[in-house]
Amino acid sequence: MEVINPLLGFLESYTAEHFADEEALQVESGYPGLEEHRKAHKAFIGDFVDLKNTIDAEGMNPGVIKTVKSLLVDWVVNHISGEDLRFAVYFKKNYRA
Repeated sequence: MEVINPLLGFLESYTAEHFADEEALQVESGYPGLEEHRKAHKAFIGDFVDLKNTIDAEGMNPGVIKTVKSLLVDWVVNHISGEDLRFAVYFKKNYRA
């Protein structure tokens, strides 16, 4: 756990900062999918908090490792390569600072 807790702490603060920066760009550029994107971010943060609580209660075990893998793979496949890509295309096409 001495390696896991600092890693989880880093991921939590990085995620919060990244989501805030991304949402600020969406507000600034008038992105029409902002509210849906915010909901996805909130859901991920909730899932991450649940995961941290599970790790605190149970430690790392095969079931928890499977949950970590599932959460992260789902986020990469469904959010980053879907939602974030849609925003990137919108931003490049429509936003002029």
